[in-house]
Amino acid sequence: MNVSGVSKTISAGNVDMNRKLAMEILWSYLNDASRFRRAFKRDAMVNGFSADFFASDHRLVIQVAGEDEFDLLKILMGSFSEMMLRRLGYKVRLVSSEDILLRCESVLMEIYEAMYDLQETRSY
Repeated sequence: MNVSGVSKTISAGNVDMNRKLAMEILWSYLNDASRFRRAFKRDAMVNGFSADFFASDHRLVIQVAGEDEFDLLKILMGSFSEMMLRRLGYKVRLVSSEDILLRCESVLMEIYEAMYDLQETRSY
């Protein structure tokens, strides 16, 4: 999918449109059999929590956050569901719509790494 010129659409007035566009772009890649072998479901329920994208074989939940989701209630509910899913053994990745629109390849690499537990273990 061609995402050139996407940065022109990113603005405060286009928050809902940005999230919808980001979701469509990400889904076009996650649903691609050659990249992710159709491992993901869209708008899935995971142990009673709503997930934007879910790969059950990898126990990976992807949530896309739009700029409008900086509302306090949504942050609290998102944190609660993320915490509960992690306690149940799921990996949860939060991705901003802006990151999808501006650096999609990096986001896809992060998702792939999360699927196969390829992140470096860092000690600080």
